Amino acid sequence: MDIAASAWPLSIESSLQDNRIRFVDTTLRDGEQTAGVVFSNEEKLHIARELDMVGIDRIEAGVAAMGQDEFDFIERLAHEGLHASVLGWSRAVDEDISVTLATGVQALNISLPTSDLHIKAKLGRDRPWVLDRIAHSISYAKSLDPGVSICAAAEDSSRTDPAFLVEYARKAQDAGAEILRFSDTLGVMDPFRTYEAVKMVIEETGIAVELHMHNDFGLATANAIAGLHAGATWVDTSIGGLSDRAGGIALEQISLALEYVAGYVVAHDRSRFTALVNYVYAAAGRSVPEGQPIVGASVFSHEAGIHVDGILKDPATYITFPASQVGAHETLVVGKHSGTAGIRAKLAQLGQPVTDAQSHALLPLVRKKAMQQKRALTDEELLGLRHHVTDPEE
Repeated sequence: MDIAASAWPLSIESSLQDNRIRFVDTTLRDGEQTAGVVFSNEEKLHIARELDMVGIDRIEAGVAAMGQDEFDFIERLAHEGLHASVLGWSRAVDEDISVTLATGVQALNISLPTSDLHIKAKLGRDRPWVLDRIAHSISYAKSLDPGVSICAAAEDSSRTDPAFLVEYARKAQDAGAEILRFSDTLGVMDPFRTYEAVKMVIEETGIAVELHMHNDFGLATANAIAGLHAGATWVDTSIGGLSDRAGGIALEQISLALEYVAGYVVAHDRSRFTALVNYVYAAAGRSVPEGQPIVGASVFSHEAGIHVDGILKDPATYITFPASQVGAHETLVVGKHSGTAGIRAKLAQLGQPVTDAQSHALLPLVRKKAMQQKRALTDEELLGLRHHVTDPEE
């Protein structure tokens, strides 16, 4: 099945095809930060290994300054021999930075608020202090480990004065940071403003931009794609979108959307996605919603008669990508909205083929039973109805 991205042309200048997108997965840090979620160290190690096999570029392992257990896990992961580099998260505090680097991580994210609200309410400081602090923190980290890759996170970027965000990016860049993490901390951006903000920062500073978007209004993936069009080259993801409040950018969603919506192929082993999301949600004590994009149980289930008829003639009519690509499979469901084509196809799958006349005779029985039970029929129930129907022409 060969399906291109949307036929509609872009009316914006896009840098997407010219850039190699790098993925930072934050499940072990931002994902576990979800209220009520705790992963065991063995679960985190399994998740990290799976992410490595998927092809993630960088794994954010956690916050070493939280305590000895967290430190020990990050140190273990940093020496696990993964293809992905391991990233540690730190406040702009010397002690936290030194503890994080002592784990042996290859990359360091130093985070400071940049919006006036956060600077005043959280820190009780002002803009000059923030600029001095980020420059000092990066320089201090480089003095401890000259080879460490540093990302300067601008918390609450989306509510930060644009001119100050540029000033912060320049200060971080001059001190040795390679990347600016643009954080839509409350998920209040839209794709249009995201594009303009990211484009402005890159044009003004030339620094690489990493996108950390939240999903409070359901726009995280859309905002990330807009930022990538604007020239961002890094994107933060979480398995299943697990993160604070409404979550963040779901790894599996943006990986598929980049190809089937934006026309950019990502080198991920996506056949692991369904199993990986199910594992992470189970470890988090949650259930994957049936309608969860890409990996939900109902995503590849088809009942509506018009849809099923189209799929049987050509899968591309109602299927954008094969279920096998994400480790799932297509399912035909027989219920109230089924048509005769779906009934025939389902019974053929069950080894009990019927004629056209029999499927027409079955249709009202199927719909009546589905309405009585307020659900689709089980295979056994469908077979039971089939055995009571003979071909009228016989």
